[in-house]
Amino acid sequence: IPPTTAHAGSAATAIGQGWLIASMDNREAPYDVWVTPYDGTSSQPRGAQRISQTSRVETALALSRLNSGDKALVAYADEDLSAGQGVYVRALDASGKPTSDAVRIEASSALYYTNLSLKPLGESGAGLAYVRYSLDYKTSDIVFVALDATGKPTREPWVLAGNAGPKGPSRTPLMGW
Repeated sequence: IPPTTAHAGSAATAIGQGWLIASMDNREAPYDVWVTPYDGTSSQPRGAQRISQTSRVETALALSRLNSGDKALVAYADEDLSAGQGVYVRALDASGKPTSDAVRIEASSALYYTNLSLKPLGESGAGLAYVRYSLDYKTSDIVFVALDATGKPTREPWVLAGNAGPKGPSRTPLMGW
C-alpha cells in the first residue's frame, strides 16, 4: 500500500512467519480493499494485492488466518447507490494473494452491513458474524455464517439476534460520511 494512503478501516492477522494487513484505500471512490503481507523478521512490506476492484464502495472489513496456518479469509461489505449493498468473502494464500473469486454471502437493496468479525473455526473454516440493518431499523440483525476454506457458506446463515437495535453505524450510508 502506498505510504500516503489514508485508511477507513483495517484488519491484521499473523500468518506463517509474518503478518497480513488488510485495508480500505479511501483516497477516492471506489474504496478498494488491499492486503499487504509483512515479513515477520524484517518487518518490511511485500507486494500488496488488490482484493476488490469494482465501482462499489467498500465500507467494512475483517481478516483472519485459518487454523491450518497457511490460508486466510478476508470479508468485506460494500455499498452502491444503484445496485444495493453486499457482504463478500475471499480466500487468500499465506502471501495475501487471492486463491479464488469473491463469494457473495448476502446482498440487498434495502439492508446495510457493518461490524464484520471473522474468526477461525475448526481446522480449515471460519465463522463470519456481522450486523445487517435497514435505515429505519425495522431490520437489525446479528448474523453468523460458517464458512469453508474457500469462503463458501457451509450452511444457511443463523440470525443470532433479531433486535440488535439502532447501535449500528455512526454514519449515513455511502455519501454522508
